[in-house]
Amino acid sequence: MTEDTQASRAEALASGDLSGSPLLHYSVFMTMAEGVICQSATGEIIAVNPAAERIQGRPARQVVGMTSDSPDWNAVHEDGTPFPGPEHPSMVALRTGTPSSNVVMGVSRPDGTRIWISINSRPLFAPGESKPYAVISTFHDISARIRAEHEIRRLNVMLERRVAERTRQLELANKDLESFSYSVSHDLRAPLRAIDNFSSILQEEYGGKLDAEGRRLIGIVRRNAGMMGDLIDDILAFARTGRRDLVLSEVDLEALTRDVLEELAPTFAGRQVEVQTTNLPRAYADASVLRQVLVNLLANAIKFTKPREVAQIEVRGRTVAGEVICSVHDNGVGFEPEYAHKLFGVFQRLHDSDEFEGTGIGLGIVKRIIDKHGGRVWAEGVPGLGATFYFALPGLDPQGNL
Repeated sequence: MTEDTQASRAEALASGDLSGSPLLHYSVFMTMAEGVICQSATGEIIAVNPAAERIQGRPARQVVGMTSDSPDWNAVHEDGTPFPGPEHPSMVALRTGTPSSNVVMGVSRPDGTRIWISINSRPLFAPGESKPYAVISTFHDISARIRAEHEIRRLNVMLERRVAERTRQLELANKDLESFSYSVSHDLRAPLRAIDNFSSILQEEYGGKLDAEGRRLIGIVRRNAGMMGDLIDDILAFARTGRRDLVLSEVDLEALTRDVLEELAPTFAGRQVEVQTTNLPRAYADASVLRQVLVNLLANAIKFTKPREVAQIEVRGRTVAGEVICSVHDNGVGFEPEYAHKLFGVFQRLHDSDEFEGTGIGLGIVKRIIDKHGGRVWAEGVPGLGATFYFALPGLDPQGNL
């Protein structure tokens, strides 16, 4: 039964129009699931159905004769502020002659518990009259919904507080990381330079007095000092990648790839390295850090193709479903597919450092840069048959343009 049907039948009862089938009208009034209250033009309650008694926890004999101004209601708005009698929807309907719909009100039962009801009030007019002679209000209990909404708001407040606290902790952690980075770049470099410089002096000035084993050991010291320097540089680069804000613009991936290859050319001088670029599109990204992505991926491809007589590297691009997808494929040593998920972790290596130099941070930097762009990275490989590294970037700027 709709609210309009319920209200119209209750209206007939309140108006005394029981012609046709008085028993039917009375039966509907008594069996309606919604509470019904009829008030006179002065606001006094003149009729209450059993559902209203049940919802309010008050028998009809206690309610009939009461008005909206009665302090027994102890009515409040959803925010807990008082809901004065003249503002009750029934009184507004009497005063203005217009219906009030879906008004939420909290009222007190005799036992002190508060319930929440949603009220619809309609003024009643005699034929030819402009002022209502009564008002009928239908309402239902929405306490469970209101409690759930209040609980959701409470949980949201708690969540916001937790997020604020975690944000504060993250900011402190970032400051600690910056302090650590400063320490790494200054305090650790000083003893490292001393090790490298003194071992260099020892090698140059006293190398002739050392036997082959002594010279070999000095070489190991210098080589490891260099590796430690590279590791410090990579750790600092990884830390800076997380802190730096992106400066987005249109990037020509074809031109950027050619520029990176020119920069890397000295690293494969004397080798036969064939590099092909295919269908590289334009992307919307931070050109300087995207350059680092290509440097790391192409440097890896060059490094892991060293055992090949002819190194074959291909950089491809395509635009699919709003993404710019680029791949760097090589015919190098490859890797076991089940370990692909480890490749983009920091300090993760699938090959021995004696075989292929490196710190294990380069691909971690790639992932952090692409993640910061809102993109994704993945890799495919087969042992002995090469590897392909992919990165995908959102293809459009916020205005929908390249």
